[in-house]
Amino acid sequence: ALGSLIRGMGEENFPDLVPWLLDTLKSDGSNVERSGAAQGLSEVLAALGKDYFEHILPDIIRNCSHQKAPVRDGYLTLFKYLPRSLGTQFQNYLQQVLPAILDGLADENESVRDAALSAGHVLVEHYATTSLPLLLPAVEDGIFSDNWRIRQSSVELLGDLLFKVAGTSGKALLEGGSDDEGASTEAHGRAIIEVLGREKRNEVLAA
Repeated sequence: ALGSLIRGMGEENFPDLVPWLLDTLKSDGSNVERSGAAQGLSEVLAALGKDYFEHILPDIIRNCSHQKAPVRDGYLTLFKYLPRSLGTQFQNYLQQVLPAILDGLADENESVRDAALSAGHVLVEHYATTSLPLLLPAVEDGIFSDNWRIRQSSVELLGDLLFKVAGTSGKALLEGGSDDEGASTEAHGRAIIEVLGREKRNEVLAA
């Protein structure tokens, strides 16, 4: 609704909206409020256009390492919603955004870690096929991080990435599935080799 209002009536009619959403993103209140502000702000940023987003992005990334945990949580949650509101346009900023998300995976605060992991899952969901050369090296590096939390989250994201590349959710495989699962597993394996190449596939699995 916020995005539609800005699109239809123009930013000048809502001079306090972006500052209010940014303040809510930093609030000590519940993370439900921060998440709502993140979702609203992502739609508003999509409506305000590319130049405005590029102007505000450095500030967003800076706040992902803010000294206060609720602020880090709020700003990392924004990356969960921006891929949905900006679509393919957001791919252009992955290189800037990925380091902030990977840092968030190692945060000492659990809600910040959860926000970063949720954002990672969404990035994989949206860009696994189109931005694999960017996402895969970042996740692979994470597997060898000194921080166990980054290693654990990176393995989880790598699983996501491989399932996505194979064209499956992975749920049936994890939940037992049916007797004919073997055949489809082979097809998934072939799909991964097709996308990554045999050598890269072997490297990733060996890692």
